[in-house]
Amino acid sequence: MPDKYLYLLINALTLLGPFARSFEPRIAFYAKWRPLFISLALTGTFFILWDSLFTHLGVWGFNPRYLTGPGLLGLPMEEWLFFITVPYACVFVYEVLALFIVRNVLGRHAKLIASLLILFNAVLFLANLGKLYTMSACGLAIVLLFLHAFVWKSPWLGRFFLAYTVCLIPFLIVNGVLTGSFIAEPVVWYNDAENMGFRIATIPFEDVFYGMDLILLNVGGYLWLRR
Repeated sequence: MPDKYLYLLINALTLLGPFARSFEPRIAFYAKWRPLFISLALTGTFFILWDSLFTHLGVWGFNPRYLTGPGLLGLPMEEWLFFITVPYACVFVYEVLALFIVRNVLGRHAKLIASLLILFNAVLFLANLGKLYTMSACGLAIVLLFLHAFVWKSPWLGRFFLAYTVCLIPFLIVNGVLTGSFIAEPVVWYNDAENMGFRIATIPFEDVFYGMDLILLNVGGYLWLRR
């Protein structure tokens, strides 16, 4: 397989399992596509603009060796697809866990978990003033967690924490490939002047909270639209 198809293949493999199982009668995820795709479109627009701006500022960038061709707004087509395939898979995981684990096992602890995450993100934010990736990923996490835990009091927040914990494993594998853990050169490179410089293998630590922002916005939008 030519290198230029690698990022496209990652997107396809991310989507393959959840999409195929969306038609299983008990899950019937396909029946919820309308609110899902509206949420993907709204959240994706925000992240595309964020992504495009940070690419322009040199916070991160893309290796043309692994891209099929030109994109839009300074982003390759594969990056646009990332904001569809990854959230689709993660919202699917949320739905499956909600179906098979009836009890909201983390529900009673959701505010405590959110408070600890807010505090942790606040420390990272204040300790890395001037670093665009750290400040934006952690700052948005603080806002979203505070709103869902203490303003909107989202009853599904505990379920989200469980689902995101499960999603972290494949999420880190995908990001590991993209950042060069398993290949000679990274698909996506990061300017360490704009992040903490601490990595999980080759993955910037901020990706954990960037991913949380992405999935929390999608899950929240999806559930709100379903209501």
